[in-house]
Amino acid sequence: TYLELIKEQKKKYLEDYNEVKALGCTNCPERTAEQTEIGTFWLETSSSLLNRITRDLIVQKKLDGWEAARLIGLIQMSAIDAYIASFEEKFYYKFWRPITAIRAGDSDGVEATIGDVTWTARANTPPNPQFTSSHSYSAGAAAEIYKSYFHTDRINLTVISPYHLPGVERQMTSFSQIAFEKGIYGIYVGYDFRHGIEVGQRHGRELGAYVFENNLRELKKIL
Repeated sequence: TYLELIKEQKKKYLEDYNEVKALGCTNCPERTAEQTEIGTFWLETSSSLLNRITRDLIVQKKLDGWEAARLIGLIQMSAIDAYIASFEEKFYYKFWRPITAIRAGDSDGVEATIGDVTWTARANTPPNPQFTSSHSYSAGAAAEIYKSYFHTDRINLTVISPYHLPGVERQMTSFSQIAFEKGIYGIYVGYDFRHGIEVGQRHGRELGAYVFENNLRELKKIL
């Protein structure tokens, strides 16, 4: 029923609210060292990150000039389309960011939320609505491009973060892992609620599949 749906939505919101409140603040004691590293490591614009990963894959897979150009083009298309689509959703739903929600937790209409007017996110909150997550959207789209292009989700790739954690490396074993970490980091820096991340990645995967199937298609040789 409608009332049951509202009850379930409030329950999910409360879970997301408490998660980012406990893990995304400046000095959250519940956040693990691994979560802190993930939050800082992926704190980079998606286009910059995806360009670097794509260049590394081109070298690792020994792609020729045409193959490399096609992959770069597909990734660039998916990234810009993901940002356009996610911002359409952001300004349609206009869902608040955690820093606003948590500071207003005692007056948000949800009795179970406990507000904290002093709560501060680890990173400066972007000046736009939260839902859906742009970096999750673009990472999900790129992961789908990579999987379709290389016909597998499995990789063995070392990823670096030269801007925020120089010298630190994270070993990726799948394209899905890249998308997951690029999404979940938003919780660990206080940017995002989990629901916005999950929906962003789902929409991104759908977008990536569409981009791959309809753009820069590989020409078949005519014998």
